[in-house]
Amino acid sequence: MNNTAVLRNIQNNILYRHIKGDTYKNLATGVQAEIKPEIATKYLKLNTEATIMLNKYPHLELLINKLGLKIEV
Repeated sequence: MNNTAVLRNIQNNILYRHIKGDTYKNLATGVQAEIKPEIATKYLKLNTEATIMLNKYPHLELLINKLGLKIEV
């Protein structure tokens, strides 16, 4: 189980999982990349509910990826 933070891109409501350091994974596409800290702080906001839910039910991450889901605010 992956117990790291899940963040929401405030521009497009896509969820990202913090991997380590400046590395994040786009949960809708599965793409993992480094994001500069100034960009991450500006556009990625912690989503506590998604973090709890995805850490408790990790199979939901696969569902988000397969369906390309966004989170509703």
